[in-house]
Amino acid sequence: IKKEDIFWPEMTIIMSLILTFMVFAICDMPHVMDFAVRKVQDMVNGNACQQALRPFLKPIVQHLRTFVYLLMQLSSTVLVVPMIQSCAQAVDCVWEPGTTIRDVIRQNYTVEQVHLGAVPTVQCYEGRHLHLTMLIWFAVPAYLCLLLPYAVCAGDAEYINSKALWDLKIWKPDNAWRLAAKRKATDLHLGFLHPYPSQAFHTLSFELLSKVALPVVTTWTTSKPLLQMTGVSTIGFFLWFSAVFKAPYVERKWCVLVQDLKCLIFMAMCCGVLTVIIDDPESYLTIYILVGCFSWTFFALTMKWFCDSKVKVERPEVKVFAHDEFDLGGPTKTVVADDVEAPLLQQRDVVAARAEE
Repeated sequence: IKKEDIFWPEMTIIMSLILTFMVFAICDMPHVMDFAVRKVQDMVNGNACQQALRPFLKPIVQHLRTFVYLLMQLSSTVLVVPMIQSCAQAVDCVWEPGTTIRDVIRQNYTVEQVHLGAVPTVQCYEGRHLHLTMLIWFAVPAYLCLLLPYAVCAGDAEYINSKALWDLKIWKPDNAWRLAAKRKATDLHLGFLHPYPSQAFHTLSFELLSKVALPVVTTWTTSKPLLQMTGVSTIGFFLWFSAVFKAPYVERKWCVLVQDLKCLIFMAMCCGVLTVIIDDPESYLTIYILVGCFSWTFFALTMKWFCDSKVKVERPEVKVFAHDEFDLGGPTKTVVADDVEAPLLQQRDVVAARAEE
């Protein structure tokens, strides 16, 4: 199968998903479907015609709502990286030496002079590819802007309505996106995997930026390995820096493990930079350095886990963070005292106390 025969259907599906996500987000389609389900359920009290239609409409509307929520969740979580990588490859053109911008503007070039790096048979900036390029440069930035509030809620569209979506002042502590991320982080207690509610927005935002930046950097800098590894290492450094100064998890031991692993990933990326600089296939220097980084990380992690009195296993306490049921983007309130644990732990303690009685 020719690469071109795969490229065009793939980009058609990806751009359709991106545009559908944008339309659903702008129109607040998940909550529209919630309203539609409630209206169909209320038909039980309607006239004879409504009662007759209800058994047929109810499963259809419920399946449509499930489809909308699933599409919003997938488009803001697991599909982000492959879609961004495909879009980056779709505009990654290879220019042969001697080809100028003037030649491209005048359409005075051939497919051998300017073509896609991933699909050499596709001529860049001509015909269908020109239309695709314009669509990508328009749709992808808008998609990323609409993506952020859903990504910080793990793709759960229930926490973002039309009012919250347009609260763009993310630097304010009472921003609807920040509050939605905090509500999602306290929705279910995950034990030692429970995220730090106050830092949920910050942590998930950095993860989203890395998901977007890594495929773009690695795709657009293939011909410049030093620039590629430097960009990748910079992304790794910011991820490690973010994890150190903004704790991603409540449980201290698990948080230390994540921080040290991100530090190890950053050091491995730096070894990649050193490999490009040395440019010697017979040199084992970077391998020795990488083994040393592994050993140092393992030693540091062991010392923190077993010798540092501040790093100990303990049941994490999480505030219950609630919101106004009728205004997902409005003001929020804490409904319990600061020293009360999350609902699941609190319920477990009540059950244990009753059992002792």
